Amino acid sequence: MTDTPPSLKESKEHYEEAGLHDARDAAALLIAAHRNEAPPTPEEERRVLFKIDCMLMPMMMFIYGLQYLDKLGYSLGTSFGSIKDLHLSVIKNGKTDITRYKTGATLFWAGFLVGVYPCTFMAQKLPVAKATTIILFIWGFVYLCGAFCNSYQGIFAQRFFLGVFESGVTPCFMILTASFYKKPEQASRTGLWYAACGLGSVIGMPCLYGVLKIHSSDMNHLWKRFYYLWGAVTIVFSGLFYLFVPSSPTNARFLSERERFVAVQRLRENQSEVDAHKWEWSQAKEAITDPRVLILFPIAFLSYFANACVSTFSPLILSGFGYSPLQTLLMLMPAGAANWAMMVAFGYFQQHVRNVRLLCFHLTGVVVLVCSAILWKTKTTQKSARYASVIMLSCYSCAYVALLGLLIANVAGRTKRTVANAIYMTAYCTTNICSPLTFPSTQSPTFPDGFKTTLATMAASMGLAVVYQIMVMRENKRRDALGDEGKGDHAFEDITDRQNLAFRYLY
Repeated sequence: MTDTPPSLKESKEHYEEAGLHDARDAAALLIAAHRNEAPPTPEEERRVLFKIDCMLMPMMMFIYGLQYLDKLGYSLGTSFGSIKDLHLSVIKNGKTDITRYKTGATLFWAGFLVGVYPCTFMAQKLPVAKATTIILFIWGFVYLCGAFCNSYQGIFAQRFFLGVFESGVTPCFMILTASFYKKPEQASRTGLWYAACGLGSVIGMPCLYGVLKIHSSDMNHLWKRFYYLWGAVTIVFSGLFYLFVPSSPTNARFLSERERFVAVQRLRENQSEVDAHKWEWSQAKEAITDPRVLILFPIAFLSYFANACVSTFSPLILSGFGYSPLQTLLMLMPAGAANWAMMVAFGYFQQHVRNVRLLCFHLTGVVVLVCSAILWKTKTTQKSARYASVIMLSCYSCAYVALLGLLIANVAGRTKRTVANAIYMTAYCTTNICSPLTFPSTQSPTFPDGFKTTLATMAASMGLAVVYQIMVMRENKRRDALGDEGKGDHAFEDITDRQNLAFRYLY
């Protein structure tokens, strides 16, 4: 029979006794408080993991699906009158110029770039669930404001501030994933919540179709219904997220005291912190000087050019086939299904086979290369080939998730991970600012230059990914050669992967 665990306050006095050296992580204090408890059994771990999955995954998946639909709403609006109502196009020399439309797409990512560092800093200083709730509420309100825009200036402002607040969602979700899951589990869970982009398309498109079919006295501004619907739903879910999602296993109300101990103890093998909030300037400096972090910037930047086609220009490409606006909406559903299926399959593969994250990245890269080449070289009359390529090109996000998984697993130290997340998201939004520029409006709806650029950038990204793999493999080999010096237990200590020689990198 185990002793009654002491309080967390008492546990500080026994911290050294528990074999831990840094009392700033709440998880370390919890372990010290339960120092006389029996170790978790495999059955307990499986039960706790199931409860964590049931609480976190549905909420994170739904919210990430909403984020995708929010982004897609701007491009889908082009099929339902937004370009005309908001004056996003002008006639120049007898031709339609959509520069204003592309500017609106770019301003979202400019706001994203401005907001990513303040939002990630807030996620570091506040409990991550509280930070996420604040971001979700403001994001939903700003999105709802889009329904009240009547000019391109208004939608420009709305797009910018939407980007500012949406920028914090992915970094917060990355912190949550690292705080609840073991390294082998992180890839599949990241894949699940990011795969909600595809699932959101499959479920959300029919919902939008139904909403758009509702007759009312005003049938001239159907695009506004996107903003009413998803803005209101996002605000509601910000409240639900606050009520049900904890910041870490240490304060998970859906777990008993024993289950919290089990949830934390199972993370020991991660060799990283779980719930530290102090900002460490030394870790921030290390993040911006660590070559294993910095090389992820160009890899991410170059691999995301495919996103311009998927999120901004796919409705315009499909409209070139002669489909009606509602048909275009439904024709995009298979893209979401293909994305979801490939993401879940790769996530399962990465969980059960060690060190295949970059293999999945390269397999996705091959799909992007083939689809980009087809879209570059084919004509609009070759509808089947072009449509299939648009659908499969949406699977580019599997490469994005593979890199996310590497970032979560290969960076330790709460501040260092926060800064690394911000660097990574900077690459993401910078690409989305630059990539629409490779799709000139004069080439609509074929955009050969855009697909030629996508092909070249993905090939370069795959080459840099090989360099990254060589770097981490050599570092693992160096640490293995250290013998006892390369071993030890620094679990729950807020130290970096570079400081902890027991840390091993995945690839």
